[in-house]
Amino acid sequence: MERIYNSKGSFSFMTWNLYLGTDLTPILNSTNAHYPLHVTEVFLQFLITNFHRRVKEIANEIASKQPDIIGLQEAENFRLSSIANRPFISYDYVDMLLSELRKKGIYYDIAVQNDNFSMQLPLGNGNIHFLDRDVLLIRKASGLKVIRRKAANYTTNLTIKVNGKSFRVLRGWSSVDVKAKGQTFRVINTHLDANSQKLRAAQGNELLNGPA
Repeated sequence: MERIYNSKGSFSFMTWNLYLGTDLTPILNSTNAHYPLHVTEVFLQFLITNFHRRVKEIANEIASKQPDIIGLQEAENFRLSSIANRPFISYDYVDMLLSELRKKGIYYDIAVQNDNFSMQLPLGNGNIHFLDRDVLLIRKASGLKVIRRKAANYTTNLTIKVNGKSFRVLRGWSSVDVKAKGQTFRVINTHLDANSQKLRAAQGNELLNGPA
């Protein structure tokens, strides 16, 4: 956790990658014949990493620090639906984290969110719907006043093949301008591409020439 100071006081911020909970590599490297099997493999790994348990530990750590602003990356939303497209299992990482914090009497609001890449994958008699997000949270009791909120996706993104089709791994950023102790600050949250140094540099330059 970091703290920003001025002559009238300070405010604190924390960054946390929630981790999507699985490795998508088997899907990305899959051939058509083995694609459903690899989707199942990835989903089982997601279940084993057990976000229900992990989120309690994350909430404990946040509660011990109570930062004024939190930047979350890989704030995923998984939804398992039947062939009729009716949801029967849902994992919204942000809702789950906020719920655990509320149990401890600590309250945060979503200040701004950017939606990144999304996928729909076949699994048995249904589908997995997956959305990657980055989110900025502000603690309700922080006294910070939000002046401006912005979010956007990068124009430069990784393109890969998934089950023989082109897929763009969309990334983005979100920012808030907040007023604290008479001074305005801009806080930016992002998750740059993890697979290509060239793309990371291009996205970083977009960030510098944009909200930064």
